[in-house]
Amino acid sequence: MVYLMKNKLVLLLTILLMQLFTFKSIHAAQTKAPKNSENVAQEDLNPNHYFLPEKSPLKKILNKIFLNPQVLKNKTTFHAAGFQTVFFRKQTNNLRIAKHPLLPGYLFKLYLKEERVLPFQEEQVGLIRRAFIASEIRKIVQQHKLTSITVADKWIYKLPQYKGEKAQTTYVLVVKDMQLAKRSKSEKMWRDKATRAQLRELHHILGAGYASASIVRNIPYTKSKKFACIDTEYSKQQFPLKKLKRHFSRKNKKRWKKICNGK
Repeated sequence: MVYLMKNKLVLLLTILLMQLFTFKSIHAAQTKAPKNSENVAQEDLNPNHYFLPEKSPLKKILNKIFLNPQVLKNKTTFHAAGFQTVFFRKQTNNLRIAKHPLLPGYLFKLYLKEERVLPFQEEQVGLIRRAFIASEIRKIVQQHKLTSITVADKWIYKLPQYKGEKAQTTYVLVVKDMQLAKRSKSEKMWRDKATRAQLRELHHILGAGYASASIVRNIPYTKSKKFACIDTEYSKQQFPLKKLKRHFSRKNKKRWKKICNGK
């Protein structure tokens, strides 16, 4: 009898522990922050802060283009609307970068319905985040009066609500084309031509946790003779700054080391 009671007690304790573990696991999964949402307040991702101005001539043209509700359906309807794909990135969940002959000097980052691999809402928040991070980098540029590093202007364009379609808000990210130099030029400029002042400006941006440590690709040289932060996908992060020396000449490696050491 005593043996049976002990077995029942052990079984009961085992069940209780399993339930407690399950509860903690579910709670952790529910409260875990979505990817790339760290350090970003909900208000910072309010699209109202980044909407293309009502009086912008770009908006009038975009409104006409998107009168057709099928523009973002697939690649065929997208190109039929006049858009030309510049870059298609499977690595970034099928993000499409495009231009349009009616809107020279601007690029458009967006997702097509039939290429969707992420939940719809996650795609849209990702576009808003890019506009937010660009605005944060711009604040650093203005605060420190940087003259050699810039960031593209980015706005959110909200598509009209179409009759007969499910009520959901779809965005397109409008980006000022920074007129990038060739990759080989960017590589040479960072390696051999960057001045001490330009390296300090780079340290201001990366030290604040913005842009990208892949400086040749994501902070390239432009035809306006500045370096441009074009990667604003990710939230604030900590970069291994000292490892960036691989991009620099021997002289600039020494400069970069001193800058990282606060000298």
